[in-house]
Amino acid sequence: NENWYAYTLVKRHWAKSHDGLKIPITLVKNRASTVMNRGLILKTYGAYGAMTCPSFDAREAILLQEGYTIAYAHVRGESILGTNWYKQGRVFNKKNSHLDYLSCAKYLIEKEIAKPGFLIGYGNSAGGLVVAAAINKNPEIFNTVILDHAFVDVVNTMMDDTKPLTIDDYKEYGNPNQKEVYDYMLEYSPYQNIAP
Repeated sequence: NENWYAYTLVKRHWAKSHDGLKIPITLVKNRASTVMNRGLILKTYGAYGAMTCPSFDAREAILLQEGYTIAYAHVRGESILGTNWYKQGRVFNKKNSHLDYLSCAKYLIEKEIAKPGFLIGYGNSAGGLVVAAAINKNPEIFNTVILDHAFVDVVNTMMDDTKPLTIDDYKEYGNPNQKEVYDYMLEYSPYQNIAP
């Protein structure tokens, strides 16, 4: 654990999103690695006010040792910048999360922190929704995407209130039994928006 902190280089960057808001990105590199940069893994979660902050993880330590860079996009829907930051990424503001993530990806390429063709998207669960919606919008940005237990069929899942989490998730995504919510959800739900 102590060695991990001693050999990592952590920096904060800020990417401008579609509406001009600056989105924080935490960048983690292994300063001791002699291996060439194999790629940049851009992680996010973006829901429930949870925060994706770097901490020791054996899997990530191995990736850093192998020459990968790991970045955390702190998109709206998290609470890294407070309650309002969280609220700006839920229900009728959910698209902000996806657009923030894309802005972070584009920033990392523009600043030559990530090489085109070496950007790897990663999202699990609700983070998988953010990443999947982003790749539906701009698939050409990413070389590889890892969707780990991803929440990609938002519409059908949220329409089924017999599932144990659905009713509680209305606070996060809205109730699609209301037409306005259903229409908004249908615009971003990854499963329904896969293009050729």
